Amino acid sequence: MRERRGSLLGGTPEPGLARFAGAVLDDPAVFGGGADRATATRRRDAVAYGYLGVVEEYARPGSGERWRLLTVTMPGGVPRLVVDHRSALDRPGVPAPGATPVPFGDAAFDDAGFDDAGFDDAGFDDAGFDELYLVTADDPVAARRILTPAVRRLLVGAPVQRLELQRTVLALRSFDAAVPTADADDRLAGLAEAILRTAPCFVASGAWVGLPGAVVTAEDLPAGDDPLLPGRYGRLDTEPTDEELGHARSRRLTATLVALAALAVAVAAVLVLVLG
Repeated sequence: MRERRGSLLGGTPEPGLARFAGAVLDDPAVFGGGADRATATRRRDAVAYGYLGVVEEYARPGSGERWRLLTVTMPGGVPRLVVDHRSALDRPGVPAPGATPVPFGDAAFDDAGFDDAGFDDAGFDDAGFDELYLVTADDPVAARRILTPAVRRLLVGAPVQRLELQRTVLALRSFDAAVPTADADDRLAGLAEAILRTAPCFVASGAWVGLPGAVVTAEDLPAGDDPLLPGRYGRLDTEPTDEELGHARSRRLTATLVALAALAVAVAAVLVLVLG
């Protein structure tokens, strides 16, 4: 039944190999940073807070180190935000390039007016959080909005090597281990769900949010402290509903139409250059 559900929703049945299986990858951004190279060895469909995701296992060539990377697809754009555990600093891809450090325990940062925007940091040791994690973001205000004291407590209580928001994806990377624990996938999915339940909604709507180069800022996010509404998907060991299947088909059709439109634009541009 789980296998049927994965195929009907357009995903890979569990268990299965990742699309990069057997290939040596050399872009740390693909596999959560922390290594110069990695080989994908395993892939499982997952659900977190009702949103579809994938857990992939990676191995570092020439060593026994393995880790898991959960990626969850959000229903809109998210601000670029990376939270790196300091034990991984100076490894390949850590910290994430091109973003601004956001020190939560910096008095000057608080004096810049972020507390006036409605962030309540009372009762939480920001200095302790900063000792454990390095936060980088394109928009520090958005980072402050998302990483509330409650979310920071979750990350302190259930540490991960990396939390990343990018484009339309939430990603969690586990620490390296010779043999990942049997519940490693569930731990990542549980933390993702807890974050989505706890943080004020950080998903922006609009056709532009998924475009290359699009930057989501705090001004694009919904007002208020309400979290994101749960997604439409349940556990993967249940039969998909007609509504779930309809949404899955609609997303695939939309993705196909967008790809065809992009191809048409590219062909038109080439013709203009050729024909002058």
